[in-house]
Amino acid sequence: MSCVSLDLFPSDSKQIPLQNNQSLSSEQKITPKRILIADGSRKIAQQIKWVLKDSFSNYDLTFVHSKNKSEMLETLQSENSFDLVIFDWSLDEVSALGTIQYFDTVAPTMPFIVFSEKIHNFALTQGQSNIKSWLLKPTRPQRLADIVEIVLDL
Repeated sequence: MSCVSLDLFPSDSKQIPLQNNQSLSSEQKITPKRILIADGSRKIAQQIKWVLKDSFSNYDLTFVHSKNKSEMLETLQSENSFDLVIFDWSLDEVSALGTIQYFDTVAPTMPFIVFSEKIHNFALTQGQSNIKSWLLKPTRPQRLADIVEIVLDL
C-alpha cells in the first residue's frame, strides 16, 4: 500500500492510503490504456495522473493533458484513440455538451468522466451521451480510482 499527498482535494489534503486494485500475474496480458485529462490546471491534471498511476501501477497507463477545450478537441480529432477522457465541464471556449455530443457521433465508444466544481445539467446528458460518471471537486482520490476502474473495466 502506498500513500499520495493531495492538495487537489482540499478536504483530503493529508496522506491518504491507496490500495492497488488488482494484482496481475506475469502471464496476464496488460492492455495499454490512454487517458486524456482536460483541465485548466496542470497541477490538477498531474494529481489525477498520480492517483491513477498509483492505484493502477500494474497497468500500462498513458496520459495526455489538454489545458482547454480547444486543445482537447484538437487532440481528440488528431488522436482519436483514447480509452477515457476526464475533463472539467467548466472549461471555457466550447460548449461541453456540444463537445460530448460531437464525440458521441464520431467516437461512440469513447467514455467521458466529468470532473468539475459544479453539476451542470446532468439530466441533459443522461441517456444521450458517453458520460459515464460525474465527480465533483473536491473528491477523494479513492473515489476517482474506483470510477476509473469501473469505466475502464480494470
